[in-house]
Amino acid sequence: MEDLLRAWSETKQLVSITTLRYKSGRSVIMGRILQYNPEQNDLLVYDDDRKVIHHLTFTEIDDIQPAS
Repeated sequence: MEDLLRAWSETKQLVSITTLRYKSGRSVIMGRILQYNPEQNDLLVYDDDRKVIHHLTFTEIDDIQPAS
């Protein structure tokens, strides 16, 4: 998975990330990985639709796939 995240980040691949948070529940973010940090287990993702940057930890991510 680490290789995929790094490759998607380098190629600016559009990805679909399903997150699961305690209070807000499940949500889907369509965006591009700006930064992948394996030491801190987190991602910075630019949400193309909302034009915001999300800071996500791996514990919040339920699923991540390339957008089709």
